[in-house]
Amino acid sequence: MKQKIHGNSYDTDTAILIASEEPWVVASGEAPGLRKKFLYRTPEGRFFIWHRTQWEKARDILEPLSSDAAKESFHHLPVKVQEFGDAFSAGE
Repeated sequence: MKQKIHGNSYDTDTAILIASEEPWVVASGEAPGLRKKFLYRTPEGRFFIWHRTQWEKARDILEPLSSDAAKESFHHLPVKVQEFGDAFSAGE
């Protein structure tokens, strides 16, 4: 997903995934309208969350985050793709 917000570009294809919620499990009967959060860092060091949905009537949302908000989100998201130091050293 790609979006320009306040003059800054955010793109899930070029950003680095650093943490997320658990992936959808179809067999679990999980409701498809639920949103999942994926925390990213852009190559320029900006952070954002991709609020992704599988529900066809809803849209995905990209939410820019400050460094402090990204750190807080990182601690709350259960799936860590990168270590904290690696995730935030390039963004400082």
